[in-house]
Amino acid sequence: AHNQPTHMSTASVESTGVRVQYRTSQERRKDWECMKLRRATLADITDLVRVCNLAYRGGDEVTGWTGEEHLLIGNRTSKEQLEPLLKDTDNHIFLAVDDISTEKPTLVGFCHVQTLTGEETKAEVGMLSVKPSEQSRGIGSLLMREALRICREDLHRDTAVMWILDGRVDLLGWYHKLGFVDTGRIEPFPDISTRVGVPREEIVGTHTLFFHVLEKSLVEAKTATDQ
Repeated sequence: AHNQPTHMSTASVESTGVRVQYRTSQERRKDWECMKLRRATLADITDLVRVCNLAYRGGDEVTGWTGEEHLLIGNRTSKEQLEPLLKDTDNHIFLAVDDISTEKPTLVGFCHVQTLTGEETKAEVGMLSVKPSEQSRGIGSLLMREALRICREDLHRDTAVMWILDGRVDLLGWYHKLGFVDTGRIEPFPDISTRVGVPREEIVGTHTLFFHVLEKSLVEAKTATDQ
C-alpha cells in the first residue's frame, strides 16, 4: 500500500467509509525522514504477516482506505506463505521502519517485487502494505519508489506489473496517478487452495471477482513518484 495523492485536502473515501487526510509534498518529505528502508529477513515474518493482514483485511485497528475486507474474508497471507519468499533471493521483500517518531523501531509497511517466469522485461510489484494507523504519511509512495527502483536498477526490467482486485476503485485511481495503466487484461481470482482469502457470500451471488492487470513503463528517467 504505502500513500495518497500529495495535494492537501480532506476527502471521504466512499467505498471504505474512511476519511483520508492528504499530505503536502513538504509534509510527506518530513515523514519520509523518519523512515528507514531495508530488506526483510525471517526475523521480521511475524510483523510482516500482521501488517499485511491489517492493511488488506482490517482487524484490531481502524480500517485503512486501501482495504479489501468489503470483498474478501480471511487472511491475506501467513507465515507459511511468506517464509519461502523470504528465503528465495529472487524475491525482494523490503520494509519501511519508523525509527524516529516511535519509541522503538516499528515496521509500518512493506512491499514485494519478483521477476515473472517467461517475461524477461517485466517484474511484478505486489503485497504493498501499510499499517492502517500509519496511512496518509506517504509511506506507500515511498515503498513504491523503492519497488520501481528495484525493478529498473536491480532486476534490469523495463516494465512493472501489478494485479489489482476489481472493486478497489480508490486504489486503482491511486495507481493510475502513479503512471500505471490498465492493460485491459484480467485474471481470475484464485481458488480457496491459494489461501489468500475467500470472497464474501454477498459478493459471490452478484459478482465474479477478478484482477485488473496494470503496467507501468520504467524506460523514462523519472517516475510519477519522483516528480
